[in-house]
Amino acid sequence: MRGERRKKERVLNSPLIDLMVKANGAMTEIYEVKTGCDRQSLYTAIGQLVTHSADANDGIIRKLVIPEGQLPAGIAPCLKKLGIEVRRYRLTPAPNRMVQLL
Repeated sequence: MRGERRKKERVLNSPLIDLMVKANGAMTEIYEVKTGCDRQSLYTAIGQLVTHSADANDGIIRKLVIPEGQLPAGIAPCLKKLGIEVRRYRLTPAPNRMVQLL
């Protein structure tokens, strides 16, 4: 996401969408967050991103937020072709566990 939000931008979520940014009432960014990188989780995330942004403008930013680790074979080129950006994260060790975006 941009470091500074433009006027009239709002960050929201819904029962179906993990995180979205709307500017002047139109969705400009959509994020799907998963806790694993297994094939089924990624297929689900891709479907969610595509389905929930189908009515958005052509310039919508679609981001998949997943933990660090190996992606199943063939997934990375598909994400690129679909215009889905990937953001990785890791968990820091306990007892002060935090999410670190990479």
